[in-house]
Amino acid sequence: MRKVLVITSSASDLQLKNGKKVATGFFLSELVVPVQKLRAAGFEVHYANPLGEEPALDPFSDRSAWFKFKYAEV
Repeated sequence: MRKVLVITSSASDLQLKNGKKVATGFFLSELVVPVQKLRAAGFEVHYANPLGEEPALDPFSDRSAWFKFKYAEV
């Protein structure tokens, strides 16, 4: 089986100019949609990020509305 490495961000928060921190991370649909297509094409998917940590999910991306678009169809 062919293998592919998917790189995600190591960031889990962003500091704004006012000093406030907001949660961030990978955007779920931007990761899942391509990974579904890669797997359907026969690739074995592996994940990594620059710091070798578990990737953080952007909490805003965990909503079904992001998966209602035509590009999300597999």
